[in-house]
Amino acid sequence: MSAVASPRVSPPPRARPSRPKLLPGLAAAGAVALAALWISVESHGGKWPHALPDTLRAGVAGAALFAVCGYAPARLLAPRALAPHLWLLVLPLGAVCSSLALSLLGFLHVPFVVALVLILAAGGGGAVATRLRLGPLRLDPSDSERSGGRGLRLAWPLYLAAVVAALTLLPMFRVGIATVIGENPDSHLVVGAAEIVRKGPPTAVHTELGVDRVSPYWRSKYPIFYSLAAVSELSGLDPIAAFATLSALILALLALGFFLFAFHALQAGPRLALAAMALVAVDRVVTHVVVEPFYNQLWGTFALPFALLFGFRFVREPTRKDAILFGLFLALGAFAYPLMLPFPAVAIATAAFAVWRRRRAAGEPPGWVSALGLPKLPRVRVWVPLALLALPAVAVLMLGVTEKAYEASKVLAPGADLSGWSGNSPDFAFHRYFGLLDPMGIAAFALVVVGAAAVVGLTRARRSDAIGLAVMALGALLMGSYFQSRAYGEYLAFKTFAFLGPVVLCLAVVGLGALLERRGALRALGAAGLALLVASAVVGQRVELATRPLQVSPDVLELRDWSGRLPTDASVRIDIRPGAYQLWAGYMLAAHPVSARLPVLNTTYPHAPQGRKADYVLSETGAVPVDATGPPLSRNGSYALYRMDPSVTGPDVSSRKAIQGTIYGAAGGL
Repeated sequence: MSAVASPRVSPPPRARPSRPKLLPGLAAAGAVALAALWISVESHGGKWPHALPDTLRAGVAGAALFAVCGYAPARLLAPRALAPHLWLLVLPLGAVCSSLALSLLGFLHVPFVVALVLILAAGGGGAVATRLRLGPLRLDPSDSERSGGRGLRLAWPLYLAAVVAALTLLPMFRVGIATVIGENPDSHLVVGAAEIVRKGPPTAVHTELGVDRVSPYWRSKYPIFYSLAAVSELSGLDPIAAFATLSALILALLALGFFLFAFHALQAGPRLALAAMALVAVDRVVTHVVVEPFYNQLWGTFALPFALLFGFRFVREPTRKDAILFGLFLALGAFAYPLMLPFPAVAIATAAFAVWRRRRAAGEPPGWVSALGLPKLPRVRVWVPLALLALPAVAVLMLGVTEKAYEASKVLAPGADLSGWSGNSPDFAFHRYFGLLDPMGIAAFALVVVGAAAVVGLTRARRSDAIGLAVMALGALLMGSYFQSRAYGEYLAFKTFAFLGPVVLCLAVVGLGALLERRGALRALGAAGLALLVASAVVGQRVELATRPLQVSPDVLELRDWSGRLPTDASVRIDIRPGAYQLWAGYMLAAHPVSARLPVLNTTYPHAPQGRKADYVLSETGAVPVDATGPPLSRNGSYALYRMDPSVTGPDVSSRKAIQGTIYGAAGGL
C-alpha cells in the first residue's frame, strides 16, 4: 500500500517590518527635536547642566504628586470614549484633586505636612483599590483603532508636552539656576503664599516670612498656592526654585488638554490633534503667560480646554461622570483666575440652549438633572457632614471669586476709570494672539486665513458645540476690542485675547488639517497655512525666550545671605527703584524690619513702610545712597549694602509687617 503524498503547504509570508510607518514618525520626532535645539541655541541655554538637578527634583515631585492623586479619579470618572487617552487624564486630574484637597484640609487647620501625607496616602490607597476593583484597562477595538496606536495616543502627546515644557525653562538654563523667570511681580506673592500655607493656617499673618499674608485680593487662589507648596515640600526645594518647573509642568498639562479637546470635541484625527496641541503650547502668547509669569492665568488657561470638553459632553449626552469632571475643572479655573469663567460659561450655556431647543422640538427632556443621580435620603446623611467640613474652604474661595466678579463687572460701564487696571501687560499686536508674526501687511492676510480656517474647524465639531464655541469666540472678540479701544484698557484686552487666542488657534489648525483632505488648491492652502503657523510658532517662541530675564537672579538670592550676617533686629532701608526687584529685596530681608524711601505704591502689593532712618541701607550697585557712611559692607553685580549714618534724624519706621496696598487694579490679578 503506497502512501499518497499530501500537497505541500507553503508557509505564510513573513510580515515585513513596519519601517515605512516607523520612519515618518522618527523623522517628525527629529524635526521637533531640531526645532527645540535651534530655539535653545538662540536662547543661549548652555548652562542647563547646572540647573538640571533642581529642575528634575521639582518636575519629578510634581508629576509624582499628580500621578498618585489622579489615577483613581481618572479610572473612575473617565468616560468610555476617553478610555484610549486615560493616561493623559491622570496628571491633569491629579493637579485638580490634590490642590483642592490640600486647600480643604488647610482651612480645617490640618498641619500642611500631615495634610500632604493624608492626600498621598488616600491617592495611593485609592489607586491600588481602584486597580484591584476594575482590573487592567481594556480598550474597545473600535476606540483603539480610532485613536491610533499607543504611540499616537500616548507617546507622542507626552513627548510633545515634555518638549514644550522644557523650552519655557530656557531662561533658567541660560544662567544655570532653578529660579523665578520673568518680570511680573505677582510671582513674589505666589511664592510667599506657598510659604504661608506651608506654615499654616492659610489666613494667618506671618511677619517672619517674606510675604506676611495671602493678599485679600487673591483669596480665591489658595488651591494653586497649595500645589506650589506641595511640590516644594516633596522636592525639598525653596518655592523660588520650584516655581518655574511647576509652571512648565502646568503648561504640559495645558497642552494635553488641547490635544484631548481637538480629538474628542473637534473630532480631529490623532495626528491633527497633535499638531493643534503643539502649536497652541508654543504660541508666543501662551509662552508669555508662562514665563512673564502670569501664574494664576496659566492655571486658568490649563483648565479651559478640559472644562469645554466635558461641559460639551454633558449637555449633549449627560452623565454623572462628565458632570463631575466639568465641575472639577471649572471650579479650579474659576478659583485660579475668575476671568476665565465667562469663556466656558458662555460656550456651555449656548450649547445647552441649542440642545434644549432641539430636544424640546422632538418632545424629549434634556436629562441634565436626572443624569446627576442626586443622592437619596440615606446618602444625604453621609454627604451633609462632608459638605459642612468643606464649607470654610468653599466659603473663602467663593467669596474671592464673587469679589473679583463684582470688581470686573464695574469696568464694563463705558465711563468707568480703567487706570487702576493698566497692569504690566504687553502691548501685543492683535495678530500675535493667534500665533502670527509681523510685518502687519502679511499678518493681516494671514489673520484672514486663520479666521477662515477656524470657521472650517468649527464645522468639524458637533452642531451644539460649534454654536457654543462660535458665540464664545465672537463675544470675546467684541469684549477684547471694546477694552482695547478704551484708555488704560490694554490689560483687560490682553487677558481676554490671551484666553481666546489658543482656542481659535486650535480651531484653525483643525480647519487647515481638514483642507488637507481635499484636493487641488484647497489642499495646497491647508499645507501652506500649517507651514506658516509652524514657522511663526518657532520664530515667535525664540523671540519670547531669547531675552527673558530672571526675576530672582543669583544677585537677588545673595541678599538672603547678607541678611543672615546682619545683627538681629537691625533695620534696613531699601533704596531700589519701585518694582519687582524692590519687592524681592524686601522678601529676602524678611528677617529684619525694612522700609523704603520710595515704596511700591498704587498697587495691591503689600509694601514696606515709607521712611528715611534705619541701621543699614541697600541700594543698586553704582548708586551710592544718601545717608550712607563708609564703603559698602557687601556688594555684588546688582546691589550694595551700606551702614547708615547714625546722625540721620527722625523715627525709624521700619517694620517686618508690610502695608497692604488698597488700590484695586491689574496688580491684584483676576
